[in-house]
Amino acid sequence: MIALASGALLIQQREYRQDVAANDFLNNAAQTSRNSVAEQLDNQLQQLGLGRTDGQSQSSPASDSENNNSSITFHEINASLSKYFQKQRHTTQHQTSLEPLPSAVTEYLAQPQDLHEIKRLILDNPLPTWELQVSKLVRDPQPSTSFFPLANLQRVLLAQGLHLHAETPEVAAESFEAAWRLTDAIAARPDLLSQMLAGILQQQQATLLRHIELPGEQWQARLARDQQQAILQALTFDRWAEYQTLQYQQNQAQSAVSASNAWQSLIGKQYLQFSRLDWLAARKRNQSKFVGRQLCDSGTTPTQFPVRPNRLNSFGQKGITIFAQEWIKASDRMLSAELTQKVIQAKQLARIEGQWPQQLPKLTSQVCPKIAWNYEKEADGGIRLWFDQSAHWRVGLTGDFAPLSYEAGAFQVDVSTVSTDG
Repeated sequence: MIALASGALLIQQREYRQDVAANDFLNNAAQTSRNSVAEQLDNQLQQLGLGRTDGQSQSSPASDSENNNSSITFHEINASLSKYFQKQRHTTQHQTSLEPLPSAVTEYLAQPQDLHEIKRLILDNPLPTWELQVSKLVRDPQPSTSFFPLANLQRVLLAQGLHLHAETPEVAAESFEAAWRLTDAIAARPDLLSQMLAGILQQQQATLLRHIELPGEQWQARLARDQQQAILQALTFDRWAEYQTLQYQQNQAQSAVSASNAWQSLIGKQYLQFSRLDWLAARKRNQSKFVGRQLCDSGTTPTQFPVRPNRLNSFGQKGITIFAQEWIKASDRMLSAELTQKVIQAKQLARIEGQWPQQLPKLTSQVCPKIAWNYEKEADGGIRLWFDQSAHWRVGLTGDFAPLSYEAGAFQVDVSTVSTDG
């Protein structure tokens, strides 16, 4: 009995310290309410047949078509649009222009819809925000907001930008700008799911920037976003939120226990307290392994970083690797963004010199400081850019990874590009 009481006291002391730490962190995390821009955005998303972020009922594709006098709905082009962007993401050879959009997509974009209004809403107003309140999240950890409609809208805006780029690059740039602001809005949220989606949306747009040129100097800086740190911060947020959720569920279960089962309840409560604290400690140990580590280090694979709780803990005995997977994917996206930055840099120098530069400065990777990018100008005037290491961290990891190489023929001035040199 003395040992049991002593163990219970130790667990309570540890629980108190973790409760204080959890409250301190979560109280300082970004908590938001749904603003009017998000409400207007939902209404316009619904009119476009893209769905709503709040999960409310929406009209069918058929009625959307009638309301907009449209002959083609988004539902009809969704699959072909996804396949088109996937193919463009994997393109390593520079072309004067990307492959033409599928004819159905072009027809969809040409219809008299509300796409211009939704673009102006995004560009002319503060970023939309959606509800994220920790107290509600703890009681019900299921996501209350779906960002799939925004992912659909981003692809439509990017398709519009590609469609308009050859003739009106300034208008095309607005479409790309609106698409990026959607990514910014999601990236402003502190949770892991939001950061994962923001990274995916950013990569889809960043890979396109290797093959087209947009007016404006902001793209280089935007591509330098530290996705590794964003994922680490999101893992910390989710860890503390999960800890408080388990505590809430434990308290709810305890309140339902009858007085006749008080002894069993005491034993069960101590075990649940131990399990919750041990799971939190295992998550912390797992996350600490990423700090200071580089993507290109040998052994950087998800299986090397499992979350392993105490053997007496019922949680995750097989070793969960999802957190390592997301850190690796974020790091890989940063490396992919570096290549896009190098391509943009090479194009800027080529416009000044009239040909691809003989050398490209600052080829050392920021993601992997021990490794450099290779740049080579070929005899025919073309160039090659590639990463000086195989992507061993991708082995066994599912995902739509962008290529880490780029080729281009002899430099030709893109007549559709607007000069920003004054």
